[in-house]
Amino acid sequence: MTSLIVAWLVFPALLGLLSLGSGLLVERAAGTRVSGLLLIPLGLALVIVATQIATYWDATAELATPLVVAIALTGFATSVSRLRGSVVDLWAVAAAAGVFAVFAAPVVLAGSSTFAGYTLLGDTSIHFVLIDRVMEHGRSLAGLAPSSYETALDVYFSSAYPLGSHTSLGAVQPLVGGDVAWVFQPFLAFIAALVCLTLYSLTAVVVRS
Repeated sequence: MTSLIVAWLVFPALLGLLSLGSGLLVERAAGTRVSGLLLIPLGLALVIVATQIATYWDATAELATPLVVAIALTGFATSVSRLRGSVVDLWAVAAAAGVFAVFAAPVVLAGSSTFAGYTLLGDTSIHFVLIDRVMEHGRSLAGLAPSSYETALDVYFSSAYPLGSHTSLGAVQPLVGGDVAWVFQPFLAFIAALVCLTLYSLTAVVVRS
């Protein structure tokens, strides 16, 4: 039960706070007010960019987590007045929470931390391998003996496979501990909830007009 709480409550809440702080920093840097509904999605975009840069090299890969925390804290520190004047759209929150719940249901109702998949879960295992390597050694394959592990990494790294989701997940996961496998599904549910918030914001403009 503890692992479920950490994976499905603590991790998404922490990822949301880090994304919000990062979104506030982007807004501050841009010098324009962004819709409150888009602050978290915008912030996650910054988290992705920052972690992609940090994990590009072996020497800086392990700085991804402290970098994300520093960015978020800076965002909150420079946007105190912005937060005080914010009004929460409860309908938007309900919509995002509903989407999150739908994505969470198959795993949460199973009663233990796990991850979903299809056939032999081969694709999911590749994502775990990528996160494992890139968060500690960046895109370097130095020191790896010939193996299926090394071959899989080489194929993905050499093809310029997009790793933004891997690095953002990998940067936040150490803050809650445990295995990345248990927060993989909550991360996907979080992304789906952010898509909902973004669509809600876009359709709200159309409805008002």
